[in-house]
Amino acid sequence: MDRFLKENSSREMLLSLFAEAPVAMVVLMGEDFIFQAVNKLALQLFGKDEAIVGKPLLKAIPELKDQKFPAILRKVLDSGKTYHGHHERALLHRNGELQEAFFDYIYSALRDADGKVIGIHVIATEVTETIRAIQEMQESENRYRDLILNADVATAIYKGEEMVVEMANDRMLRVWGKDKSVIGKKLKDALPELDGQPFHQLLADVHRTGNTYKAEEDRVDLVVDGKLQTFYYNFSYKAIRNISGEIIGILNMAVNVTEQVLAKRRAQENEARIRSIILNAPLPMVLLRSEKLIFEICNERNSDLWALPDDVVGQSIIERFDEHLNHPVIAAAREPFLTGKPSRLWEYRIETEEGETDRYVNYVFHPLFDAERQVEAVIGTGYEVTEELRIRRQLRANEEKFRMLANSMPTIAWTTDRFGNVEFFNDKWYAYTGTDSDGTDDNDWLSAVHEDDRKRVGKLWEKCVRGGSAYETEYRLQDKSSNRYRWFLVRGIPLRDENGEIIQWIGNNTDIHDFKMLQNQKDDFLGIASHELKTPLTSIKAYAQVLEKKLRKTGDDKNADFVMKMDRQVNKLNSLIADLLDVTKIQNGKMQYTEGAFCMGDLVEEVVEQLRHTADKYRIDLVHNDKADVYGDKDRIGQVIINLISNAMKYSPQNEQINVTCVQENGQVTICVQDFGIGLPDDKQDKVFEQYYRVSGDKQHTFPGLGLGLYISSEIVKRAGGRIWVNSVLGKGSTFCFSLPTAGENEVVS
Repeated sequence: MDRFLKENSSREMLLSLFAEAPVAMVVLMGEDFIFQAVNKLALQLFGKDEAIVGKPLLKAIPELKDQKFPAILRKVLDSGKTYHGHHERALLHRNGELQEAFFDYIYSALRDADGKVIGIHVIATEVTETIRAIQEMQESENRYRDLILNADVATAIYKGEEMVVEMANDRMLRVWGKDKSVIGKKLKDALPELDGQPFHQLLADVHRTGNTYKAEEDRVDLVVDGKLQTFYYNFSYKAIRNISGEIIGILNMAVNVTEQVLAKRRAQENEARIRSIILNAPLPMVLLRSEKLIFEICNERNSDLWALPDDVVGQSIIERFDEHLNHPVIAAAREPFLTGKPSRLWEYRIETEEGETDRYVNYVFHPLFDAERQVEAVIGTGYEVTEELRIRRQLRANEEKFRMLANSMPTIAWTTDRFGNVEFFNDKWYAYTGTDSDGTDDNDWLSAVHEDDRKRVGKLWEKCVRGGSAYETEYRLQDKSSNRYRWFLVRGIPLRDENGEIIQWIGNNTDIHDFKMLQNQKDDFLGIASHELKTPLTSIKAYAQVLEKKLRKTGDDKNADFVMKMDRQVNKLNSLIADLLDVTKIQNGKMQYTEGAFCMGDLVEEVVEQLRHTADKYRIDLVHNDKADVYGDKDRIGQVIINLISNAMKYSPQNEQINVTCVQENGQVTICVQDFGIGLPDDKQDKVFEQYYRVSGDKQHTFPGLGLGLYISSEIVKRAGGRIWVNSVLGKGSTFCFSLPTAGENEVVS
């Protein structure tokens, strides 16, 4: 090149080519890199003028001092090797400011005739705009990538016809149930479960045509958490094009709507279920939409009841009634829309054609809510109450008749519900007790009972209500007009339905005060008479015994037998008088009891042995005898056993067998006396323990007695905390039993 430059004819031509070159060209000479030649493009590139020619590089362009270019030039100058710079950054003062610029350049060595490096030839092209464009494109791609990776919806990009997964955000990876290892794989390899589903073909169609594909609530089966599951998505496939408009990939965006789809299906199923229920319901039912009350569903029963046409669906109730919104039917149907609460239409009269009986209906309107808890519809359910109303009116009339009848009765009458709560008292109650007739104090009826009777009466009433047994007792009520108490006999019986369940109690209180006083006088008389009779009878018995002995001594056995028979009759009379005395003591609460622990088995054995000697006609067998201790009055309990065995003998004239048992079981000692005599009818078995009750029938005269023995026995047993009962078959015999609790640890016989 040096030789070429020395030839004057070629020099001018070369300088011309140098100056007009389409790239920046510079010739730097020597160790200081002096500008030997610079073309116009180079001056523009450096932001300088021709004044830099002849100046060293760092004086001409001082801003290059701390940049890498002087060192690179030095290396080329020393080594002679060409250096290529590509897209390298430089800071240059241009247009009055330090600017950043980018260049592609070549540093090549200039040599003299001897091959010595004497300078450097620089060829440079500014690529700042290209770099800026690349940077902007990269920033755009980064923004695009960030947009996809951080998108609020599942997003993925597939490249090429083979749909390679180039990018997928975390949401899409969760949708697939995969991790980032699928990036770079073909979609068919990343998600093999899509084979047989339509998505590969849809993607191929979009890649081929460029037409965007959108789907709503489409089903897709994906392997998530290790198992194939069904999901529903709204998704789109959109073609991605390059600058030339060629399709290079597909953008896939998806939103999981599985819950919405399932909820919608549930809603549809519920709606279908509601429709089926309404249409097939045995009662009139209707479904109304919006506050305009549009018929959406109306079953046949409802149409028949209201005489609606077949095409009523879609019409409004308001149109049907052609009335203002205050009409009872319209108001009741609209209320749930306004309040969100159920409403009722009660005993509404449906007018019928002339000559037909009007019909009455009850309707309940329930709101149906949407997902936002807004009322979207109302279900109306009705039932005809025409017959019910007729019966109720008849019941009211009957109740009025009952009240009139009850108030005309001379006794106090009352009714309660199944739980014993007072429903009705007749006027006699209010007049007698002085309580308010408005019924506010009815359930406080016990306050009118004498305080000495109140606890006993209340417990008995509760027991009867719980057990369903008939209620019968006596207690004193205060007459508010005189502030005196009078005795009443109170009876109540439960009324039951066809299933045997108690529905009501009905009863009355009968004034027995005068009768009670007479009975007390009778008991007093019997007590006095018994005492007065007992003294002469004792003397008669003593005289008879003395007389019998004297007659026996004189050998007058015939008259002695007569006296002996008289003595036996005196014994019977004494027994009757003793019973009368016991009754009066019981009635007056003066019966004396000497209680203590004793062995029931020993007592039974003692009584049986005693009676065997006095009644040799009968065979009394002690079949079973447990030696159990009880607590009570031994003599009185012995009196009970004697009475039961004596009765067994009395009522078994044709059969001499009598069985006695004493059994201990479940904390009770039970004594039973079985005979094979005349027996008792079912309707008489509960009465044998009443005062003065005697067995009735054709042979009543053959069974003497006052009918007090079993009454006294029952009172003695009750006093000892036990119970007494009878099992009997008419004509086959009876078994009388009583049971007492066994003695406690502190009461056992030592």
